[in-house]
Amino acid sequence: MPLASDAQRLQQLHAQLDQSLQRGDWQAIATVDAAIAQCLRVLAESEQPDPATLAARAALKQLHDQARVACA
Repeated sequence: MPLASDAQRLQQLHAQLDQSLQRGDWQAIATVDAAIAQCLRVLAESEQPDPATLAARAALKQLHDQARVACA
């Protein structure tokens, strides 16, 4: 099975975070947050991201900002 592209991985994390927020599952949010941090560290070490990855990262950032407000 091929590995997911960076954009696909970010989209998966977005979906997981969105579902966790909708359920109000704070433990799941914490787990997804850790996965997001790890994914972003890996992306920071890679080459210039493609446009799809940049768009997925921007969408994830927007949702993550909403999650931080909800968790506050």
